Amino acid sequence: MLRGQARGLRDWAWFGLIAATFILGIGPVQAQGTAQAEGLREVTLAADAFHRAPNMPGWAQLSEAPTPRPTGVATQVLLSESHVRVAPKRAWVLHRVTQVHDVRDLGRLGQVMLHFNPAYQRMTLHRLAILRGGEVIDHTETAGVRFLQRETQLESGVYSGAITASLLLPDIRVGDALQVVVGVEGSNPILGERYSDLFGWDDAVPVERRRVVIVTPADRPLRWTWVGDGSKSDLPEPTESREGGERRLTFEGRQLAAVMAEPQLPIHAQPFRSLQVSEYPDWQALTDWASGLFRVDAELPPEVQTLVEGWRSLPDEDAKVSEALQWVQSNIRYYSMALGESSH
Repeated sequence: MLRGQARGLRDWAWFGLIAATFILGIGPVQAQGTAQAEGLREVTLAADAFHRAPNMPGWAQLSEAPTPRPTGVATQVLLSESHVRVAPKRAWVLHRVTQVHDVRDLGRLGQVMLHFNPAYQRMTLHRLAILRGGEVIDHTETAGVRFLQRETQLESGVYSGAITASLLLPDIRVGDALQVVVGVEGSNPILGERYSDLFGWDDAVPVERRRVVIVTPADRPLRWTWVGDGSKSDLPEPTESREGGERRLTFEGRQLAAVMAEPQLPIHAQPFRSLQVSEYPDWQALTDWASGLFRVDAELPPEVQTLVEGWRSLPDEDAKVSEALQWVQSNIRYYSMALGESSH
């Protein structure tokens, strides 16, 4: 069913990336002073921007956390699942369980880094726990949190507003597994109502089980495609279920090998495969959205109107386009100033 839609997308460049909505990850522990060195500063957020709630959202059907067990690798992701609900107030839930068997990698569990933008998003920590054999050490309510902001280019007028919630955990041991369940509500209003998203599939460490679950109204068609330089032979087709006017698409893979990105890769290389999903049916729909961001109601200056009239008098469309393009390339200086968030 969806595969036919995906084939259509593979015939032209994918545009859904511009609608990526939030970034959420788990990072290794940082040495003392690193935050300052990287331009991070601690900030205070509004009371409703971040909160803790052990109750899981009912729409996200999370998997059971796997039991930690000995493995033959230093670090392994036992479970990584991403849930998204396409609704007027968009919502995501990330569930990740990472186990470490090498003392040198314990930093991967010692600090959790969660990224969001409080200008339009609210983050909920549903679960933060250490799984040690059959024991569960719950830190959801007790882990200290610092809110850090990386604004290293203020002198250039660049301000993103993105926040990192940093949570430190005590007493991490070899063989422990870290379970994190975190939710985010809200998306960048500049992106409009149509849904588009990107889900990373591979990781730098082995992944035992990877799931992406998308819950959407049944009357909102989605298109999807896989991108990346790796093999596509083991990438899954989605399973579909329907309930209460909603459609649930589930992409699931198991035993994903670690992907090592070589240094000095060219900018076009994509060693990590990704799943891209979008409601946009074609380039025209994307243009309709983007043109509203750059609409100018002012009239053209008289000298430009004269040029346009001359181009319109040319005998064919190719000549008109060629003359206009040559004039722009010869007379208009291109200047780009990307301002981080909302730089679309």
